[in-house]
Amino acid sequence: MKVKITIISLFILSCFIFLTGCQQKKAIEQTVLNNKELYVGDNTSVYNLVNSLNNNDYFDMIELQTKEAPYGVIITYNNHLSNDEHRKIALNNATYILAFVHNADWVNFKWKKDQSETTVTREQLTKLYENDLMGSYTEKELNQWIQEKLAHPKLLAKIWQE
Repeated sequence: MKVKITIISLFILSCFIFLTGCQQKKAIEQTVLNNKELYVGDNTSVYNLVNSLNNNDYFDMIELQTKEAPYGVIITYNNHLSNDEHRKIALNNATYILAFVHNADWVNFKWKKDQSETTVTREQLTKLYENDLMGSYTEKELNQWIQEKLAHPKLLAKIWQE
């Protein structure tokens, strides 16, 4: 009898954990989709967008550069990753930020533990995707573009050479 109760309890706990994880994913997707037309200077919305993107567990600080054009976003992360992982995160997160934050022209990513940084510009992504990110794109379209480029490292390398 105790074994049966233990098995049922573990099953219920597993289901709860699974469903919680699914809800978190939906919450992230909803945050991104709710923030489709943002502007640098809208601190709360830009913060919520950044906080819902990849590597958000290590998101440390955000700065908005709004004094003069070109406007940008500086994001600081507090984790150690390889250069390849930095670039993947930068590509993914810059794509979303520059697609949804209409007056942002660049995103600078800083990794405190590595003392390194990467800047991605709207111009670089427009060339890479052969599409202007100023349009209204779905999350699915953006993900498809990102995955296509990540699947071809040689194509992706050109963004880091400029």
